[in-house]
Amino acid sequence: MKKDIARKDRSPRRRRLPLARLTTRIPTPNKFRIDPAFFGRVVESLSEYAVLTLDRDLNLTSSNAAAERIFGYTANELKGKAVALLFTPEHRDTGLPQLEFSTALEKGRAEDQRYHVTKDARRFWSYGLSFPLIDGASTVQGYVKIVRDESERKRKEDLLLERQERLQLAVDATGMGTWDYIPSSGTLELSGAAKNLLDLPPDA
Repeated sequence: MKKDIARKDRSPRRRRLPLARLTTRIPTPNKFRIDPAFFGRVVESLSEYAVLTLDRDLNLTSSNAAAERIFGYTANELKGKAVALLFTPEHRDTGLPQLEFSTALEKGRAEDQRYHVTKDARRFWSYGLSFPLIDGASTVQGYVKIVRDESERKRKEDLLLERQERLQLAVDATGMGTWDYIPSSGTLELSGAAKNLLDLPPDA
C-alpha cells in the first residue's frame, strides 16, 4: 500500500498557469477601422467629384481639392460655413438645403440634379449625392455631399433638344411626315402628319 502511494506521489502533476497569463492569451474580437490617412487619399483621388463633409447642423467641416476647383473656395474658406452657401439664392429661400439632408437622413441617401453656385456667383449644372454619417451606436455624426460638374453634358443635351425642336417646327411647317425605325424591336413609328398622308388611323 505504501509503494502505491509513493508511485502516485511521483506521477507528473499538471502545471497550472496563472489566471492572468491565461486571460492574456484569449484573443479579443477585432473591430474594423478605416485609416483616416487612407480615407483622405481616396477622397483626394476623386478628381472629378467634390467631396464635402458636414456636421449635424449642416456646417461644412472639410472638402477635397476637387471641391476647391469646382466651387472656387479653399478648404479654409468653406470650413465652418453653412452648406447653403453653395446653393442658389432661390433654393436657399425655399429651404432646399435642409430638405435635401432631411431626405438623406430619412431614406439613407438623396440624389439630385440641379444648379449650384461658385464663389464668383457662376451657376453650373451638377449631379449630387448626399448621405448621413452614422457611427456604431446609430447616432448621426454628420453628412457627406458629393457633387460632380455636369455643365458640359447639360449644354450638349440642351443643344440637341433645341435642334430637335427646330427640326420639328420645320417639319410641321412644311406638312411633311416623318417616321422612325427601331431595329432592336423591329417597329416603325410614324408621326401624326405621316399617318394623315398615308390615310392611317391615329392609333395605327
